[in-house]
Amino acid sequence: MRAHDTETIEHLADPRIRSGSWVVEESAEGEAVGERGASAPARELLRFNTPRDPALLAQFVKLRVIEPENTFWRRGIQACVRYVKETGAGQLRVPYGYVTPDTWVPAGFPLGTWLADQRKTHKAGRLDPGRVEQLAGLGMVWSHQDIAFEEGLTASRAWAAVHGHLLPPATANAG
Repeated sequence: MRAHDTETIEHLADPRIRSGSWVVEESAEGEAVGERGASAPARELLRFNTPRDPALLAQFVKLRVIEPENTFWRRGIQACVRYVKETGAGQLRVPYGYVTPDTWVPAGFPLGTWLADQRKTHKAGRLDPGRVEQLAGLGMVWSHQDIAFEEGLTASRAWAAVHGHLLPPATANAG
């Protein structure tokens, strides 16, 4: 593996990178000092002095190194499902700065920015069709401008239907 990607191997060898937990220690002055460490399952798997199941090791490398965004994707979808459930909204119209509350799973997830990133990726034609379908099934709003335009058009049509013309009377005579 080292011949193929030196940086990947260096990341695997350094437990502070791609960690799973915080190890809290005390300094000489008694202050808490946190340093990220690998989770217990990761430490066991990455102990190379004993035989390892190659399939398990390959899965670990794939999920933690090669495709770590899959975990982030699953957390995003989980946050979307919870948002729709909690708000009763039929659409994923989430404010850009929205972060999931501490009582949710996942807690503290930047849902608003995550959805904005999915919109950008979709607009660029780089979002996997399966992911597009998953988000669409949750009521994804792909363009806030399109939704706002449709809502304005619907309101205008409703007003015209009630008043029997397209423009308010004061504007209709101006010209």
